[in-house]
Amino acid sequence: EADGVQEARAIVHNRVTMMVEDGKLMEESGLLGEASALYEAAYELAPERDDLLPRLVDVDLKNGEDMKARVAARLARDEHPDKSGTWIATGKVYESQGKLDEAVKAYEKAYSIEEIDNLRVAIGNLYMQLGDDRKAGEWLKAGVDSGSTKPEVVYNYAVSLMRDQKYAAAVPPLQRVAQALGVKIHTIGMGEHGTSTFGVKSVFGTSIVHRTAAMDQ
Repeated sequence: EADGVQEARAIVHNRVTMMVEDGKLMEESGLLGEASALYEAAYELAPERDDLLPRLVDVDLKNGEDMKARVAARLARDEHPDKSGTWIATGKVYESQGKLDEAVKAYEKAYSIEEIDNLRVAIGNLYMQLGDDRKAGEWLKAGVDSGSTKPEVVYNYAVSLMRDQKYAAAVPPLQRVAQALGVKIHTIGMGEHGTSTFGVKSVFGTSIVHRTAAMDQ
């Protein structure tokens, strides 16, 4: 009997694995409804797996199925509250609703469970959207020291510093971005009382960073 139970479990495990792999392929092919159905069926067979509900949240959000995504995120919180994926999925749902404060709280909870670099960047970027440049800088700075950090992350960190009126501190990361992308920071000159004007065209959008202000010490 024990052997029969183990064999049944192995069959379920293999079937769930195949469903998830097929779901990924469907998702990559843009067949989001089909992918959602496969992830849902996999969850019904193996609700103990903590990765399935977050997958369901992702694909349902992509497919415009916001209510289904909210239900899946709530289930994940009920069943796997100690997993980072649960709170990342919850944060994504809040972001889709425009509830950025709640999204930040969910992502910070996820980060307290598992320190994921991309998550730290997401939190920093959300704080920028919320206008809290000091906290944005704190979250983004940790990744700037890494040589592998993407230029857009370093750029956002520099912008958060400038918006927090730390203009001199923003110059090194801006120079790093400029060097990485082959563009130039244009220093226009010094004015009275230690003011300086400098700017760099953003390649990540249409904005121009162009400030004139007292350089911080």
